[in-house]
Amino acid sequence: MRRLSIFALISVAALLVAAAPRAHAVIADPIRADIHHSFVVANTTLPPGVYTFRIQSPMNQQVMVVSNARGSKILMFLVTPTIDSHRPQHSELIFKREGRTQYLTKIYQSGFKQGDSVVYPSREQVWLHTGHWPPTNTGQYGEQQG
Repeated sequence: MRRLSIFALISVAALLVAAAPRAHAVIADPIRADIHHSFVVANTTLPPGVYTFRIQSPMNQQVMVVSNARGSKILMFLVTPTIDSHRPQHSELIFKREGRTQYLTKIYQSGFKQGDSVVYPSREQVWLHTGHWPPTNTGQYGEQQG
């Protein structure tokens, strides 16, 4: 009976560990990037320039902050964890091109497969925020199709 109790306790502990939420991305240090083209992040277009990307705080790892070269915070956006198949030698920003627009989609810190994916709002979220429906002929990242 005692052996069964210990086995049950170990089984419950293993289930709790397996059911625990996955740890968030390992982007612990700010990532500085000199971006030579305009780009969209979270439905905001930023001009070419030097930017710093960092997680808002250890307690809120779902929000990333973008600062300009002077250190002024210019944008906050939501991210979710992602995993890539390779470990980058240097920190990487991944862009998706749609037409003439480049969308920031993922951010990886050097040496880690884990990173962050940028969360882009759905049509419903845009409607809730603005009170207006975005055009129905938009791509996944907001680009007008045409």
